[in-house]
Amino acid sequence: MEIRHRISAFNNSPQFDTLKKALDELEIKYELKPLGLGTSCIICFLNDSDTNFTKVKPLIYQKFVTVQTGMHYTKEDLDESEWFYITTSESQYPQGEEDFRCYSYDLSNWCDKCGIGKVQNQPFRLLRDFQQKKDVFFGLHWVFDEFFVRSSVKPILAENGITGISYINPIYHGSGKEIATVFQLKTDFIIQPTLITGDVDASAFLIDRRLWTSQEKYARFCPFCNRVRYRHPQREVIKFKRAAFENVPDIVKGFEYFEGGDLAHRLVLASKKFYDVVKKYKFRGLSFTPIRLE
Repeated sequence: MEIRHRISAFNNSPQFDTLKKALDELEIKYELKPLGLGTSCIICFLNDSDTNFTKVKPLIYQKFVTVQTGMHYTKEDLDESEWFYITTSESQYPQGEEDFRCYSYDLSNWCDKCGIGKVQNQPFRLLRDFQQKKDVFFGLHWVFDEFFVRSSVKPILAENGITGISYINPIYHGSGKEIATVFQLKTDFIIQPTLITGDVDASAFLIDRRLWTSQEKYARFCPFCNRVRYRHPQREVIKFKRAAFENVPDIVKGFEYFEGGDLAHRLVLASKKFYDVVKKYKFRGLSFTPIRLE
């Protein structure tokens, strides 16, 4: 695993020509992606350990150049991992005349400032079936902790003994009828508070507010509901206490809320067993990111 940087700039940016010239001189590979209407974007990936990254570093951490930093994992890293958090595409928007949350969630414990506390109590309403032809897993804009799967996958997951999920058909927003070709993978098992942030157990954030300032790179306190959202670390693996994963189903949700999506979401965590099934049947539409158990 390595820290990887995605570097990009648009051709109408003041830094575009300077960045392109530097990459050309260093013979660093990049993509010049056309975006239409005469607009294009230069995209380059560099690992943190690459000597060329040190050379271009003064050019990229400035206005009009975007740098996205994250962990990059090899196939070997994935094959050796015990657990993962999973993500999928944002394929369409959940529906609702004013707010989709009112249709699909119990909002009695929801904070509209940070997004924590909503609990699904009705099927999601969608405008249409998912249009992607090759994928079998799908997701929604604004909702990062709920996934959908083609009905053909359901018996295969059952035959392979995948636990921790139930199935709900979403419904067409216009007619109210079920969408028979797809299911929501409903994950109700939430593990105990066990996220590890730096040298401090994340559960301490819920007890001692003094830790929030010193650990703010990991968490943000909501002054309206007295709850905490965590940030995805960019330069390290997300870590959990191993004990929380003993005798749990194959698909669970983390206890803690993370920033992103509909303001706050829980991580959906999957076992190596689920990973192996997805790879065995070459199911498309899911991304797996290793987590570390300590």
